[in-house]
Amino acid sequence: MSRTIERRRGYDDWEPVLFMELTIGCIFRMYEQDGEPVIGQNGHNEWIAIGEPYINKDGIPTIATYNI
Repeated sequence: MSRTIERRRGYDDWEPVLFMELTIGCIFRMYEQDGEPVIGQNGHNEWIAIGEPYINKDGIPTIATYNI
């Protein structure tokens, strides 16, 4: 299953990017294949990257974040 990733460009402008293109400090959001937004455990749907993306031991793209 592949998710759509959008990175914030400016105040309310978003651009699609590949997950592995995220960098520290990026504000991003994700959508499921059906268009539904990905909602985090705390109910947030936007995150700030605080690490570099990597593939975890289970083969899942992962990144350290905190909620906005």
